[in-house]
Amino acid sequence: MIAMLGMTCGAQPLPEDRGAAGLWQSLTRLNRNMRVLYVTAHPDDEDPALLTYLSRGLGADVTMLILTHGEGGANVVSGDFFEALGALRTLEMRKAAQHYGVQVRYTRAVDKGFSKTMAETLRHWSEAEILADVLRITREVDPQVIISRFNESPRDGHGHHQTAGRMARIAFRDSPGVSKLYTSNWREGDPGTLKIDTGQQDPRLGRSYAQFGREGYRMHRSQGMSARPAPTGPVWSYLKLEASRVGTAATEASIFDRLPARSEDESLAELLRAFDANRPQASAPGLALAWQRLPARRAQIDMALAQALGLELEASFSGGPVVQPGASGKLRLRLGQSEGAEIGAIAYGAEGPVELRPVDADGDRTLRVKPGAPPNSRIAATASVEYRGATIKLVQDLTVVTGPAIGISFDSANGFVPLRWPNYEVGVTVKNLTGSRQQGSIHVTGAAVQRFDLVKPGEEARLRFSIPVPKAPETYLDAEARVGGQTFNTSFAAITQPGFGTIYLSRPAKHLLRAVDVKVLPGARLGYVMGSGDEVPMGLRQLGLEVEMLGEQALAEADLSRYASIWLGVRAYATRPDVIKYNARLLDYVKSGGNLIVQYQTQEYDNGYAPFAYTQGRGAEETSEEDAPVTILAPGDPVFRQPNVITAADFDGWVEQRGSKFFSTWGPEWLQMIETHDQGQAPQRGVWLSARYGKGKYVYCALAWYRQLPAAVPGAIRLMANLASMSK
Repeated sequence: MIAMLGMTCGAQPLPEDRGAAGLWQSLTRLNRNMRVLYVTAHPDDEDPALLTYLSRGLGADVTMLILTHGEGGANVVSGDFFEALGALRTLEMRKAAQHYGVQVRYTRAVDKGFSKTMAETLRHWSEAEILADVLRITREVDPQVIISRFNESPRDGHGHHQTAGRMARIAFRDSPGVSKLYTSNWREGDPGTLKIDTGQQDPRLGRSYAQFGREGYRMHRSQGMSARPAPTGPVWSYLKLEASRVGTAATEASIFDRLPARSEDESLAELLRAFDANRPQASAPGLALAWQRLPARRAQIDMALAQALGLELEASFSGGPVVQPGASGKLRLRLGQSEGAEIGAIAYGAEGPVELRPVDADGDRTLRVKPGAPPNSRIAATASVEYRGATIKLVQDLTVVTGPAIGISFDSANGFVPLRWPNYEVGVTVKNLTGSRQQGSIHVTGAAVQRFDLVKPGEEARLRFSIPVPKAPETYLDAEARVGGQTFNTSFAAITQPGFGTIYLSRPAKHLLRAVDVKVLPGARLGYVMGSGDEVPMGLRQLGLEVEMLGEQALAEADLSRYASIWLGVRAYATRPDVIKYNARLLDYVKSGGNLIVQYQTQEYDNGYAPFAYTQGRGAEETSEEDAPVTILAPGDPVFRQPNVITAADFDGWVEQRGSKFFSTWGPEWLQMIETHDQGQAPQRGVWLSARYGKGKYVYCALAWYRQLPAAVPGAIRLMANLASMSK
């Protein structure tokens, strides 16, 4: 149902990939015949030091094959989850890979959250489909060596990781052209054949491979990887040779031992020997000859020639960032070059479903998107430059993507309404993606038509629609915008980070409405402290509750006694320094009669912030099987009795997981509310604990509300309603 559409570039070459430094690396790669496929499961699983060493140190062509886009992970920088998080992590991975100097490919596997075993993972994935993708990409990359980040064993620590290890083994088995298979999740003292010091200093990078790789790894910001840089001195990567078609040895010095890893072209070897960092242009004539003699390697030679001659294509387009089929804009192109570069004719052009007209009096060209161009079209500017018999092709992606004139979306993909309510309200947002005024009407199933008038480019309007509650337990609502004779019924949302580019997600404007048998204490006012981002406040409001978002000033100064309960969002202690700063005020609120509900927290919370003793531990437990059995341990507690009677049936139909980051120990003051466990896992009772403190109640509940409420899971809604109904 979701389409990840055009990715705009927005990423300039790193300084290390320009000029003499970049040329040295290009010449090194041209003199090598090394192709490596590195297989892993998620963005951020990789060994950045090893990848940087292989690519930038040895000159290997390295491709990362990642099974998923990381849709099921956590997010410490924004409220993007699920498909949007996968898009964000794709941008982060591309930026990290730019530092490592590697390419990235993906399979169709979707990350549905943490799983402990490969068997659990393969309940959600089609092994045949994923394996077909892995084998196809292996054929296209044609590696000599496959390195698997994982080794298909419990030490991998994640069912997705184990599956990635399995895929790598099968890819080697079924690809006769691959010479060697290594695994890399080893440590000092483990049996292995190769130990690589990635802490070696590289004068061209100005630091070690481990340090430079760590700079790239810090780009995984949503996963909290912007941590300390790699230390100076030795940093070791450990590899174990698992299979070989070229024999084995007691010890190895390189993964390319016993392989023909060097180019046999003597002219390329001479270019590398004669390289002069002070005169990069001196390499250009020899590269031009190689371009004519080696047509299979022209893409690499084009890059080296551009670096030697200082060629850079600069392109700007007036019609972006989203341009519609049939629309046009001004494209300005300029070729930068080193002083004295003796280039010949320059021919400018464009790639994609576009037409480019000749230059006008202002030096611009009109670029028109062809009618009927699909919304995932890549548009790029090109320049073909003649130099001593070689035709160098430069390509620059424009920060533009083709898309609709109007984007339309519901506030959420799913929603719920209590039974017996007469009406249901839902929000719809419509956005102007063009450069001109857009007027039209919005039509939502069962609701009155509303008009919109968007004057400015990028302007959007959010409208509320009320519909009679359908009698069916589940109903799909559709929304569409009509402008003139055109109809628009999909979103077109930008996922971006500064300097990382943009990915556009398109989702049909559909909304699943569930009618849920749920009651709630009327008139309760709740305070909500958002952590890394979630949709729990929206779920509380759908119950008819008044929810106020609490910022730093409110935590510091507001009269907290106004709230029947205060909720702390996921990872609040990791992302909100003010929560730590004013934790004592939250405890005073409880002591005076308030109810504090703390959702799952990460390691930052494991510092005695609750009123009574507890620990999570470094490996805080989680229950990843969404259908794991649940036992209610305190059936007489009011939270299971009012206003909704909770039974085991309310834990049916959950999605992705039960919860994570449980308590491992706790004092006698805590009441254990439920027990759950995965297959083979010890019973977990640190999932949901409640303690009376003064006149109020302190609750730590690590159930995955942030996953259940966006999916409108009825039992989770009833449980949340009871928590929200705790009175003072």
